[in-house]
Amino acid sequence: MTHFQPQPQLPSTVFEQYLTPGSGLGYRSNCNPIPKGTLLFEEQPLFQLPAGHTAVDVQQSVDSQTPGDRAAFFSLHIPHQFLNKGDYQGRFLANALPCTTQTGTRVAGLFLRGARFNHSCQPNVQYKWDRNSQRMRFYAIKNIIYMEELCISYDEGSILLPRLARKQRLLELAGFQCNCPTCVTHDITSDTRRIHLKQTIDTIEAMLSTPAANPHDYVVSEGVQLTNASCLLTSTKVS
Repeated sequence: MTHFQPQPQLPSTVFEQYLTPGSGLGYRSNCNPIPKGTLLFEEQPLFQLPAGHTAVDVQQSVDSQTPGDRAAFFSLHIPHQFLNKGDYQGRFLANALPCTTQTGTRVAGLFLRGARFNHSCQPNVQYKWDRNSQRMRFYAIKNIIYMEELCISYDEGSILLPRLARKQRLLELAGFQCNCPTCVTHDITSDTRRIHLKQTIDTIEAMLSTPAANPHDYVVSEGVQLTNASCLLTSTKVS
């Protein structure tokens, strides 16, 4: 999870929709910079569906929308991975984001604006679901310079994998060959940083699941390890 200090929402004119080479429609910054922590926008889902939904469920949900929203839904891309699911369910599976109902039930939601973000294995935007307001919020998690593309991660589980494993997972789960700058460049240092951070997080999670002999010493020791691992991602070493 990325931590940052949320900033007020800026006017929507700070970013614009554009046709990205090889990735279809996406967003890019229209000012310099968009500050880290900026709320880009928030959006209610067009509709939500639980796990186990059928193609009929999706079709009924789409058909009940306004003509404009139906047209926007059908303009969304379907990767080859989901073509066999049909026009309705294929689009939903490819573009929905995880969220919950107000009672906490896990569902998937279709966000027409949010679906236009392209993917990057080094994202500069993160989405966060607000259960109370039933809105998805999209935040800048770094300073975004003029004309830089705004990207989210389609699969947070792949972020800390080395390049080849990450590309294979994205191909299997999301149905596309990732060609983001991080994947195009075979950077051994990047792989090492991600592996180190994942190992540290896995160690902390394993330790937290069992009683610690000295919780205070454990938290201090593992906290330093996690800080060092996090700094590896920005090439900054903590002594």
